[in-house]
Amino acid sequence: MTRVTLLLPLALFLLGAPVRAAPFFSFDPAACDEDPDGKVIVRLPSGLAFAVPYEGLVLSEAGSDNPDAAEVTLGCPGNPVRTSTFRFSPEYLALLEGRLDPPYSGGAIYDLSVIGSNVSVSQQRWRIEFIDEIGARTRNCGATAEGVRYCLACREDSARPGHCVMAPDAGTSSDGRDLDRAAMVLVDPENLTGPDNLPWATDCWREEDNGTRFCNAAYPVMDGLSIAYTFLAEGFDRDRVREFDLDIRREVLGLRASEYDGDDMR
Repeated sequence: MTRVTLLLPLALFLLGAPVRAAPFFSFDPAACDEDPDGKVIVRLPSGLAFAVPYEGLVLSEAGSDNPDAAEVTLGCPGNPVRTSTFRFSPEYLALLEGRLDPPYSGGAIYDLSVIGSNVSVSQQRWRIEFIDEIGARTRNCGATAEGVRYCLACREDSARPGHCVMAPDAGTSSDGRDLDRAAMVLVDPENLTGPDNLPWATDCWREEDNGTRFCNAAYPVMDGLSIAYTFLAEGFDRDRVREFDLDIRREVLGLRASEYDGDDMR
């Protein structure tokens, strides 16, 4: 029998996902009448269902919306576990990362959360608006070969090309650092997401002295389903962010188990 940790990180609280206290959720696939192929059947408030490997699964809460299935083990096909959000342990993320081509030479996917609402659209809209705000202030923007727009959070020093200016009012990275170490916002107008077809967007913090930076993305994939993820990057390559995001999205959608979808309870 495997014990699945029930935790909800601060990042999800800030995204607006409900937080409720919940006991540990234990799951034994052998107890299922219908073979779930060793996976937990998870259903989000929107009714969308997923078949998720239970090793390393992290739930915000565990409940059942099917009182008539009380005799069926929670998490089995006949009684999906209802949760507002699920995410994965670092061990699972390491396996996932091995199947991807991350936009960094060193680092790791720090968090990947699947959310049963469109709550992430506010984060996405903020990034889309923020890139224009940064661009107007720093006038230091460009595009990758694939057309992903980016704006750096500092102006270039005309006396020292390739470096940020030393000016507190010229962006969060205006401390004389190399331009490629500046904080930035990236928006991909060709990578549309969710029911509103908004461009994918991410913000990346300025590179720390140890060479690492955090990048965050959160957006709806479809109505009733959002994903949010953070990666810690060393040697960040903005030319590779599009395929990385599309790969993550494919991995999440690859867990869908539409045959176990239920009612929209939002």
